[in-house]
Amino acid sequence: MIFQGVDVSGSFDITGSFITAKGDAFPLTASSVQGDMFFHTTKDLMYVFTTSGSWTPIGDITASTPPSPFSTDVEYLVVAGGGGGGARVGGGGGAGGFLSSSLSSMTSGSSITVTVGAGGSAGTGGANGQNGGDGGDSSIASAGGTSFSTVTSTGGGGGGGADASGATPSGGSGGGASYSGELTGGSGTVGQGFDGGDSTGNSGAYPYKAGGGGGASEVGADGNVSTGKGGEGGDGKQSKITGTLTYYAGGGGGGTHNPAVNSGAGGQGGGGAAGASGGKNLGTAGTANTGGGGGGGSTDSSGASSSNGAAGGSGVVILAYDSGSFSGTGGIKSAREDGYVVHTFNNSGTLSIAGAGEKTIIPSQHFDVLSITAPGSSGTSTAVTGLSFKPDLVWMLPRNQAYYIRVSDSVRGVDKALYLDRPDDENNVSSNDVYSVLSFNSNGFNYRDHSQASVTFAVPCWKAGGTAVTNEDGTIESSVSANTTAGFSIVSYTGTGANGTVGHGLSSAPELVINKIRNGGNNTYDSWYTYATSQGNDHYLDFANSNDANTPGEVGYGGGTFWNNTDSTDTVFSVGTIAEVQGSGHAVIAYCFHSVEGYSKIGTYTGSGSSGKTITTGFEPRFVIIKCTSHDSTSWMSFTDATDSEPPLKKLDTNETEASGDRIDFISTGFTLKDSDASRNASSRSYLYIAIAK
Repeated sequence: MIFQGVDVSGSFDITGSFITAKGDAFPLTASSVQGDMFFHTTKDLMYVFTTSGSWTPIGDITASTPPSPFSTDVEYLVVAGGGGGGARVGGGGGAGGFLSSSLSSMTSGSSITVTVGAGGSAGTGGANGQNGGDGGDSSIASAGGTSFSTVTSTGGGGGGGADASGATPSGGSGGGASYSGELTGGSGTVGQGFDGGDSTGNSGAYPYKAGGGGGASEVGADGNVSTGKGGEGGDGKQSKITGTLTYYAGGGGGGTHNPAVNSGAGGQGGGGAAGASGGKNLGTAGTANTGGGGGGGSTDSSGASSSNGAAGGSGVVILAYDSGSFSGTGGIKSAREDGYVVHTFNNSGTLSIAGAGEKTIIPSQHFDVLSITAPGSSGTSTAVTGLSFKPDLVWMLPRNQAYYIRVSDSVRGVDKALYLDRPDDENNVSSNDVYSVLSFNSNGFNYRDHSQASVTFAVPCWKAGGTAVTNEDGTIESSVSANTTAGFSIVSYTGTGANGTVGHGLSSAPELVINKIRNGGNNTYDSWYTYATSQGNDHYLDFANSNDANTPGEVGYGGGTFWNNTDSTDTVFSVGTIAEVQGSGHAVIAYCFHSVEGYSKIGTYTGSGSSGKTITTGFEPRFVIIKCTSHDSTSWMSFTDATDSEPPLKKLDTNETEASGDRIDFISTGFTLKDSDASRNASSRSYLYIAIAK
């Protein structure tokens, strides 16, 4: 094969080997021009045409075979959904099937389809009661590349209900039998789980006692004939695939009719307890993403119309591999101490395996959201832990109190809060501001507490690059703490009042720059002026303001620009002459962000005006910020899953408390909007979003 007319700018750099196929001989012509190059495989030589008008060999070409793709074993844990508990002294739901082993010699370029089974439905009924529903199967299957036999764990059997006729449901682990006579629990699947417990006895003052659901490591207990207590769910099995020894697939507890004793407890591994005795009581649901069985319903002699069972817990699929062999995307990424990367699938999805070193970022090592409750110890230093990194930027978002949002970073230093929802100068309230960060620690931070107890916070934390270093890429010297892996940097500089550029320390152009004067003395206008690539270099947004994306002239700034009408580059962002963005002699802090595949996404969308609008980010988010850019009076909105299964709303431009409600769902590939609110999904309006992965 001959490659002719290669245009090389600078140098021709080949790392490793350059592999070509053998081809026919090709005559080197005299009509070439200086710099023309031929890869002449027949002659096993590489030629370049020189200034002397001749072809000169510049290197040998040796035959080679393409390198083998990277491969390694992939550990797996596949747990199916747990069965639901039966109604009216119902049996506990059986745990989902538990399978753990490894896939041999998986190669880069392969993909695995992951299916996560749902928990079985709760048994319901009136005077009698229905069986609980069976849990859904979980599986892993080859979707390309290395092929392997599909691995399927079987959903847990539902717990028996009071009017059940015939056998109690079987499954990964069997459901517990209901009180209706002396019945046998459902069967478990060999190698995946155990049988459910039997119901025993049918005489005495409180004759009714149901069996517990089977677990991954033991059978469910039978109803206790001597005490009238429902059977306990069988314990699940432990796995250390995530790096932490954890129980999965516990059976649900069996219900009882005895008001004097407790109902059956759930087995270790997410099994739900049966309803408390002495009334028409519902069981407790199996824990989500453990495959735990749901608890059976309990009742007493007053009736049973509402003594329903409880739903089983959904399953989970976890895959782990040696990060030195390859990496991948899909699920929720974490790291083990032995260097393995772990992908946890709480929902169905796909693991796509890449080459070694590709897409290696683990989100929780660069960003996380903590949920904390302040103890109310006035003026004291309170420690917060739980991060897998030393944070450099911390936002304290109050949830249950209308306090300002404190912003602290390691570049400005400790005890120097700014307020995201106010344009105030640094520590304008006092030199010792409550809830400001007092130290940045290896796995968290210390903050100054206030006298009011039980104030709750959601706390987004970012890792930058630690101690700032001098950056001279721009016309204005800066101090930069940059995390190039995660596309985030903190930049400190002194304003000049003239058009200029500022080095940001990242490897790609920032898509978002949040710029704030720290000491301008103008607490009305020195706000959080923000550059967004999507809005153009002649517009700005303001974190402390609900306006749309404006030009300076639209709000009365007159002459001058914010960003010198110049886009950011791979080395610098631009600033203009307007004093509020970089007044002469004023200290300025800037937070710079760009998207990183599998970790963060800065993007735009157009609202639909109806529920169900889905935004694709390529990952399941941990934190999402949304801002309408086309209309005024629309708040900056944030959502995080650290505080609620339905991510609550926290406005970032006002000191309101957090608002609960089902407004947004985080899904495995992005997020779905569930209403038509003007600030996030009005018809035909434009929106900017920032999403960071879980």
